[in-house]
Amino acid sequence: MALIDAHQGQGTLDHAFIGVIPPVGRMYFFLNSLALNQTVKNINYSFVDGSSHALIEKVKNTTLLASFGTPSQEELDDGLLEHQLVLEDHVVAVLPLQHALASKSEIGLSDLAYENVILPQKDTGAYSIISTAFSLAGIKPRQYKECSQIDIVMDMVENNAGIALFSSSIVDLYKREHVVTIPLKQKINKSIYLSFLRRNRRNKLLTPVMDMVTQ
Repeated sequence: MALIDAHQGQGTLDHAFIGVIPPVGRMYFFLNSLALNQTVKNINYSFVDGSSHALIEKVKNTTLLASFGTPSQEELDDGLLEHQLVLEDHVVAVLPLQHALASKSEIGLSDLAYENVILPQKDTGAYSIISTAFSLAGIKPRQYKECSQIDIVMDMVENNAGIALFSSSIVDLYKREHVVTIPLKQKINKSIYLSFLRRNRRNKLLTPVMDMVTQ
């Protein structure tokens, strides 16, 4: 587990830990989160990375104040939690340029039934969302791999080891010269939320974070 303390060595009144899935660390709104320690002088915010599910569990057991990630549908429906939409997004297919499907304007889930599909790891919200979409469509890819390390997945795609499914905003952060991104016919939403305990909605430590993501 990596920890970023953006306010080290400075005396503060309160300390708050925020979870973040690794790709979010490259997104513009997370840079704004890091800036909180420059604008909110009486609170020290530290950031802990991990998978969406693991971070939400830490929110529920109060180890973390909140987390940035992609909750599963079960977590979105959890009455103990509240989720503030930060970035609305959707899943796209990432293919090597030489793949037979690379010339298509859209790809259906049925097109992937006999492909090597690379999915995020099982403990991620992305895996839950994508696997549910396959299940609802009555499709089970013949072969698939699991990996949430985007750089490694892009290497695999470039070397024709499979077709990856990721959110469009994350793919944009890890562009490669020899891959192509193609929309899916069946839209799969994969958005980023700030998740926290409902009872903490008006917590003074959470208020600056909420103000930042809703402005």
